[in-house]
Amino acid sequence: MTALTAFPEEHAKVQSCRDVITEHDHPPVATTFSWYDEPAEEGHGYLVIDVEPLLRAPKAHEGGLLLSDSRRAIWVRPDASVIAAAVATDSMLCHAMSQRAESARLNVITLSEMNLEYFRWVDRFLLPSAEGRWEHRVTADRFAGKELCLLGPGHNPQFPMIGLQNQASAGLWDRAWPATGSPETDAFKSPSRIYGLFGLAASQNPYTTDARADTEKVRAAVQG
Repeated sequence: MTALTAFPEEHAKVQSCRDVITEHDHPPVATTFSWYDEPAEEGHGYLVIDVEPLLRAPKAHEGGLLLSDSRRAIWVRPDASVIAAAVATDSMLCHAMSQRAESARLNVITLSEMNLEYFRWVDRFLLPSAEGRWEHRVTADRFAGKELCLLGPGHNPQFPMIGLQNQASAGLWDRAWPATGSPETDAFKSPSRIYGLFGLAASQNPYTTDARADTEKVRAAVQG
């Protein structure tokens, strides 16, 4: 077993590591970067890189298809309805560095990208093949209580996470709207329901333009 040596946080070149993994790992993987302090040496710690395959074969589940892991799931049911879920933890919807705090702050880039990609798939490929009127629904569970969930207006803050941040106003939040068939429109309406849980307007999400999700802004944020 190799002994680990703590090093200063400013030497943790996260973006360089991400670039190397993105370029050379095929099939593609998801990476989560977490920093853990060294108790015996202030300002030093360990960078932990969690690597997880993105491509997995879906499996049959109650007559439909289910693709899932410990952090997220998407289930296409026999009636063509779709349920997608993700955990609001450091490894998925929240900042990977937030284990230093007593609460979890939602990552605006992750939230915006997941919404847009979901509706680009569902609105473009599933809704046209399914008859009848359809609606989309957002449900947030256990966002308030013993462990607080936070969201702030604008872009993600730099660490340490200072600045305005609102607490979720309810532990359970369920909101629906008629499906528009436009991925960019629905990908704006979805965060507008989520932002409302925190007393914020969807226009305070920086990856929107004219009440629509802005694909170019999201792409630039993810690639940057």
